[in-house]
Parts: sequence; structure tokens; C-alpha cells
Amino acid sequence: MGTRHALKCSIDGCKQPTVKCWECGNEYPICRKHAVPSGKHTGAYLCPRPECAESHAEPVLWRVNMTHHADAVDAAWRASVVGIGWPVSNGRDDMSWKSYETRAKRKYAESLSRWKSHLTTLRVKIAADDLVITANTRRKCFYLGRVTGGWRYISSGYPGNAQLVNTRACDWVRVELDEVPGSLIFKRGTFNAVSNNFIRDYCKHLYNTRNRTGFKYKESTGSGDGESFFDCLTSDACEDMVALYLHRRHNYSIRPSSCKTSSQGWEFAILDVSGARAFVQVKNGKIDLKAEEYRPSKGYHAFLFTRGNVIGKIPNNMTVLSPDEMLDFLRRERTRFPSELSFWVHRFWRD
Repeated sequence: MGTRHALKCSIDGCKQPTVKCWECGNEYPICRKHAVPSGKHTGAYLCPRPECAESHAEPVLWRVNMTHHADAVDAAWRASVVGIGWPVSNGRDDMSWKSYETRAKRKYAESLSRWKSHLTTLRVKIAADDLVITANTRRKCFYLGRVTGGWRYISSGYPGNAQLVNTRACDWVRVELDEVPGSLIFKRGTFNAVSNNFIRDYCKHLYNTRNRTGFKYKESTGSGDGESFFDCLTSDACEDMVALYLHRRHNYSIRPSSCKTSSQGWEFAILDVSGARAFVQVKNGKIDLKAEEYRPSKGYHAFLFTRGNVIGKIPNNMTVLSPDEMLDFLRRERTRFPSELSFWVHRFWRD
């Protein structure tokens, strides 16, 4: 957000401090008075570079975890709001921000920085037409919504009963669990801005095809990169991918009984046509693995897959599978995959 600095405005005769660009963070040599304010974020400014303006025109996708109240997500769906808690004594519907702020600062004095962070994100950082997605664990689905209004305090009705008092109006659509990118399923924290453009564009498409308001986001026609694809996969889908690769390219068959949490250090075991046994470890993340910790016993083989690095000397009976190998395999095959993996393969490679 625009903040004051020691540099002075470049406009002739103006000596006011300059502001920073919301998008790139670079110093913008114009003061608040002469800068073009953001149309999306209150109190923010953009530098004149075209790429910043273009980026700012896109909605931000936010992964939101609402209050811990069991009925919070259902209440948000029914009331068409996205929100969080932090209620105050004697709070009332549509109370002013100033009135709420005064009471909240007094009530939450011991956790003021956390309160301020949550409310700043809800009121200021999340802009109109931004996308929000949240999990309904009770109904085993997700809700994807477009933010349509400003901050409002609600103490009654569904939101109030669920302590979902700090809200923004939101138009929701339902998304089934197997349609949700893997990286969105488990997210800690109340608010997480999603930087993956492919996932954002995919969520725009989901909203466009399901909302009944007539609103349409402009959709991108391009595909993402490899990192975007893996971000869409759950850990189970990633394990399916590696198992199918080893089966189709190297004639290994999986041992179903090995797919248990008791299999220490390995996701599953596999057998080749001669009956030789191998073990597989899969990490769908930028996680570094130490080769020494996965060194197989003599007579066995190990396959490792990670988007991070394998550290240390790799023994002859160990094979490291690269993300590029997996992408090439998926791109060439494209068929006979489990439903979740098939969904993302066909979504990602549309040609």
C-alpha cells in the first residue's frame, strides 16, 4: 500500500513524499496527490509501467479459512458473504467501522497485531471482484466466490449466530472436491493470496460457468507451466502419476498391500516382471530429500520423485525421477488416468 518515503515528488514545485507501487513495490516518483490511485485497493497507487497496470486489472484469488465455528461456512453460503470473527460486545448490524474499531482495539488489546492483520486484509487488501475459495468440510466440497461489496458488521441471522461478524458481500458457487487444485485444499492461516496464475485463471473459468449473475471474468487462453500443473495435484494424484509412469514405461506393478502408513519411509513398493522389488518415495513439493536416508538394501532399487533436490551421492540402485520426465509422460499419454489426474491433464493441455 502507498507509504511515505524520504524521496520527493518529481512534479515541478511539489515537495511531498513519494509513494510505492502496490504491484511491484518500486518507488513511484510522484506523491499521493499526483499519483493515480488504485481502483481496487483503498489507499494504494500504481506506477505507470504497463505490466503493473495489466497485473492490477486481474482479480486476486484468496484461499480463506473462516472462523472455527462449525456453522461458519454454511452461514457464509446462506447469507452470501465471506467473513471472519472478532466480534465485539454490544455489536450491532451495520455499525460504523470507527465504532467497531474502537471496541475491538479495547477487547483484543493482547492480540492487536493479529486482529489488525486480519481486518486489514478483509477490508482493504481484498478488492471488489477478487475471488475467494473456502472449504466446507462438513459437506465435502468447496465454495468459490466473487467479492461484490465492502466491509459490513453483521451480528444477527446466519452470520451472527456463527460469529461470522466481519463480512464482505460475496456471490458463491459450489465446487466439488475433485475439481479443486491440490495446493488449495490444505492451507493454514486465515487468508492466503494465491500467486499461481494458472490456478487463478482456472477458478475464473469455474466461476464464469456456474454463477447466475451474468458476470464474466475475462479468461486466459494459454496454459501454465510445469510448476502450475504440479500445484494442481493432490499428494494422492501425484503418487498415482509416478506409479503409472513406472508401470507403463518400466513394467513395474504396484503391491497394493504396501500402500499403508506403516510403510516406513516409502509411499509404496513395486515389482518388475522378474519379481525384483523396488520402493518409491513421492513428494509433490519443493522438498529436498537426502539420498542417504532412502538408500535401499542390496538387491533392491529405489525411485525418488520431488520438485526439490536430492542431496548427496546417489547410489547405483537409486533412480531420481524428474518433474520434466513426468510432464513428458503425461503430455504423451493423456489417456487411461484416474479421474483426478485425467481432469488436470486435459485441463492443462487443451490442444
